[in-house]
Amino acid sequence: MRKKIFASLLVIAALSAACYFYAQGKEKAYQQSEIRLLNDLLARIFYSEIMYKDVKWALDYIESFDREKNWENLLLARAAVSLAVSDIKKQKLPDKEMTDDDYARFMARGIDVNFMANEASSFDGEKTSLLNTCGNLSSSVTHEVFLKGDWEISMRHSDTTRKLADSYIQYLAHTADWVLATLSDRNITENFSGILSEHCPETHANQTKNPETVKNIEDSIHETLNKIESLYMESTKILGAKRDRLNIIQDALEKKNFALIRDDLMTILNMPPLVAAPKWFDGKDIIYFWREDGKIIQNPSPRAKLPGVPDGFLLRASDVTPEQVKEYQKELSEYGLRFLGSREDDRKISMLYETGGSDFAIFWEDGTAKIITGENHVCLVPVLYLSLMPAK
Repeated sequence: MRKKIFASLLVIAALSAACYFYAQGKEKAYQQSEIRLLNDLLARIFYSEIMYKDVKWALDYIESFDREKNWENLLLARAAVSLAVSDIKKQKLPDKEMTDDDYARFMARGIDVNFMANEASSFDGEKTSLLNTCGNLSSSVTHEVFLKGDWEISMRHSDTTRKLADSYIQYLAHTADWVLATLSDRNITENFSGILSEHCPETHANQTKNPETVKNIEDSIHETLNKIESLYMESTKILGAKRDRLNIIQDALEKKNFALIRDDLMTILNMPPLVAAPKWFDGKDIIYFWREDGKIIQNPSPRAKLPGVPDGFLLRASDVTPEQVKEYQKELSEYGLRFLGSREDDRKISMLYETGGSDFAIFWEDGTAKIITGENHVCLVPVLYLSLMPAK
């Protein structure tokens, strides 16, 4: 895709080259500045749109689970969030093309494009913010999904997250509108619009059709930025509500008011055997895999329909001590899991368990712990959920 989109940009350069026979001196240099500006802008929009589409794709699966709460949909939601994180981490802006001379040429014509000078750091900040957002989504589908009150707050956060993603894409679209409206070479800008339509369809769909003036576009930019700020404030309130919920649950535990928590337990259909999650489990580093034609698929194409329910997963956690692994072994024995055997030396620990027809393995080496399940799944859940769930 990268080669394709930047091959398309060569069309812009070709169009400009055809104009060289008619442009001289400063005008020729200015046309080159316009091309470099549009190249940098297109890269910024292209990679940003990918990241926002990753988040919205994961939200689609979370919302599917919310409509039909069963294990299959929950596992798909977890896998989608994990894949979105992996894809966002890969996104990186190419080196910018604009030079100091380019900025000076625009300023000489009264066009301030200095915002493009900080696009690399702005992109990195955006990427970090989206990864933090995905961390909250991961927590929703691994920890907060078991209590109705927690899940209700999580869905409010998901709704705000989608609105933020849509608003950021609107901002990118209005930015493209503003740049195109201020540039002078219509051949270049019209060709850019065609490339944007093909490679950045969501941004293109949000562009203003035939804006009356540049002032109208600037007003749209400010309106969108105000909307984004408002949504961030709402997101902060929701995260505060999550903390309040945690305090309520902790207070109920201290007062042994288990009825309050038991009444709040979520009903999820078709659940596999439940296994107490270790204290070092945060759900942020999980690889899901699928088996297809004798092969194992770990990273299906992002933003496409997942190839069915994952056949298993590998959970990883760093900075785990051998003592923590052994403590977890004791917890598992308390919940009646069948211990199948272990091997241990100074550097490695491996243990195998079985429960309800499902087996899973625990490995530890050099501070990294791993839990691997097969196609007969288990579900790692907070100890609290296990202790209060109705007896079967």
